[in-house]
Amino acid sequence: MPDQALVAFLDRLRRNASLSMYAHFGAAERNAKANLWLGVPVLALNVILGSVFVALVSEEIDAAWKWISAVMSLLSAFLVALLTFFKPQQGNQKHRELANRYLAIDREAELVLASYNDGVIELAGVRASAEDLNAKYETLNQDANDYPTSDKDFKRAKKKIKGKEPSTQNGQQCLGDNSEKRD
Repeated sequence: MPDQALVAFLDRLRRNASLSMYAHFGAAERNAKANLWLGVPVLALNVILGSVFVALVSEEIDAAWKWISAVMSLLSAFLVALLTFFKPQQGNQKHRELANRYLAIDREAELVLASYNDGVIELAGVRASAEDLNAKYETLNQDANDYPTSDKDFKRAKKKIKGKEPSTQNGQQCLGDNSEKRD
């Protein structure tokens, strides 16, 4: 049955898009946490340093405070360098953008499969849609090369889609609940 092979291909594409979507949402979450863990200490250190330097200008302070403020300055500079090098805020935004594009492919593939299962579109329409979605998926994978996900993101994504696999009922393919949308 050639139609079953095409439907299976489209469902694999949908599943891969869903998996990539969850992996990129996980990477975005990881980047957001990194931004907080690096950004908040930088802010706090700079506020404290500003207070120390105001005290330094207005009156003489202990040498210990001068050394503490010097170490804090170095630590703050190091954290700012990490923020500049790793750019977690930019990574967060890009991973979310990629995840939402994977979500769009997932939804479109799900719609095509449902339309085919309901007899709304013929096999030729499924084929055309599958070719279009595959081209979009390949382009998206190329765009995602600059923003890889980790093994941990992938494993978490696999757990999320477990139980959302397609199943068969009365000889017809039924799609699992994949309705979770994240911003």
